[in-house]
Amino acid sequence: MNAIWNPQANVYFELGRADPATIEGLSPQADTIEVKKLPPGFLNERDSGSALTFFLVRKVTDGRTADNGATKAKEGVSLIADSRSDSTMAHEAGHFLGALNEFSRTRSISIDSVAFGSAVPAARIRSG
Repeated sequence: MNAIWNPQANVYFELGRADPATIEGLSPQADTIEVKKLPPGFLNERDSGSALTFFLVRKVTDGRTADNGATKAKEGVSLIADSRSDSTMAHEAGHFLGALNEFSRTRSISIDSVAFGSAVPAARIRSG
């Protein structure tokens, strides 16, 4: 994530908790998690010292289609599916940071692509 975010936006991420999380009310065999109906156990297992906690799950959906990841920014939770790519966590972090930003989403500024060819839209970067 830092290889993508630092050169483009001077944003650094640090590793928080990395211990296994037991999600109350969720079977270890659960196949798909719908982010819009996020089981409360995920909120209970968030890393209290971090703004955003990633959980690795088998499959994640937004209620319609399966995806590599999904983020509930307000809750500080991101679900990352087994189908993820090398940049899925960085992509989902962008959703989280974008939800916090006060920068106008109507502005359109091009940002040169750096590291893995992944550009961060200007509307996802907090100014000031």
